[in-house]
Parts: sequence; C-alpha cells; structure tokens
Amino acid sequence: MSVVRVSGIRLYYERRGAGAPVLIIPGISTIVSDYRPLVDGLAAAFDVVVYDNRGSGASDKPDEPYSMPLLASDAAGLLRALGIGRAHVMGFAMGGMVAQRLALDFPQLVSRLVLVGTHAGTKSSTRPSREVGRAFQSPTEDWAKRMRALARYAFAPDFAAREPERYAAFVRKKSADVEPFYAYRRQLEAALGYDTYDLLPALTIPTLVITGADDAIVPTANSRVLAERIPHARLVVIEGAGHLFFAERPAETLRALREFLL
Repeated sequence: MSVVRVSGIRLYYERRGAGAPVLIIPGISTIVSDYRPLVDGLAAAFDVVVYDNRGSGASDKPDEPYSMPLLASDAAGLLRALGIGRAHVMGFAMGGMVAQRLALDFPQLVSRLVLVGTHAGTKSSTRPSREVGRAFQSPTEDWAKRMRALARYAFAPDFAAREPERYAAFVRKKSADVEPFYAYRRQLEAALGYDTYDLLPALTIPTLVITGADDAIVPTANSRVLAERIPHARLVVIEGAGHLFFAERPAETLRALREFLL
C-alpha cells in the first residue's frame, strides 16, 4: 500500500503511467478505486497520481475541522513528498474546490487546472433541488442507504434504464465503500464553508472547466460561472450525462482531457 505522511496524517495514493504529472483530487464520497478507469485512460500519456483525501478511503480520518486550505495543503504536501515539482491538477466536485484553492495558494505547483463538476463556493453557487440537497445533508448514518439515494442523482435521468447493469454495479460498489459518518460530515462542512468566487480572476493558470449537461448535484450553471470568472478558461459540456459524466461518457471525457492537457 502506497502511503505518504503529510501534515501529520497518512495519505493513501496510487501512481501509474509516464509523462507529464497529473494529480487527480477526488470528490466527497469517492475514493481512489472510483477513478481507476479514468487513470487507465490517461496513464498511456501521463504520470497519474490519485489519492484518498483526508477523511476518505485508506487515508487517515481525524475527527477535527476540515477546510479547503487544509485539504489543498494536503495535496501540495503529497506532490512534494512524491518529488513532483509541478503537475496538471484535476479536481472532481469537492476535489475541484480543493484544486481551486491549491491553484490559488500554491500556483507554482500547478501547470494546468481541470475543474470537474464543481463550483466557486456557496455564495455564488446555483444550488441543487431541495430533494437532492436533502439526500446529501440527511443525518442518516446508514451509508448504503445514503449511496442508493445519491446514485439516483449522480447520472443522467435515463442512465439507470439505459445502462441497468452499470448502474447496479455502481450502487453495489458505493454501498460497500463504507466511510465513517463523522468523516463524511467533516468533508461536507468544508465544502459548505468554502468560497473562491472573488478570487478567481487572479488565476492565470490555463484552465478547463468540464461538466455534464444533466448534472443534478452541481448544476451546470456553476461551471459556466467558473468559466466566466477565470481568465481565458475553456468550458466543455458533456451532453447526455450527469454529475458522474466521466463514468457515463468515458470516451468523450478522455478526448476533452487529452486535447486540453497534451
């Protein structure tokens, strides 16, 4: 098991491929194994590192306040521990918030920035529907029940009917990836207390903002705000896909990523 010690905690990571370094920062409720198909698609051209955030997977889960600056510091520490001086940084949902903070606080570490299905903070964000919001913030500690509820909103509306086997496999996997409820809450609190809207015009790093057209969890309007606020950012919308568009439409996603990063 590959582990480095950063900021007093252990972070689990996996590393594959050769080429320019790419750091993948996962979203809330997702872990390294959720990104392996994407890593497989990128590893032919890049040195890809993906890790479990504090509070997730095989990384440590201290029961103390988390924040985006803290999570960004973890990411910076991981890059330094691995001897990576500069990387393309790709953040998914909550990981996209971490990636924004990393680019703002440690710009020397970021070559190119990819913001995936994320937003600029609670002050400026377009919220999901009340139904979706309740599924995320429900106090239930039944992990499998929570994952079944969230799975309903993670894909395009017709995905379960169109791809029943893939949908069922996703629900089974995520129901088995049990995380302590307190750690989930710590990550959620960090996400809810975050805002970079006013800081984004200072970003000069080449940026790709990419989202699913049918994202019910982080509505697509949020990606448009990011693309407008970050100078010269490029926006890509994957049609016929939801929040987890990279799992629904892997070929289109990889094509967009390669075009931007190569």
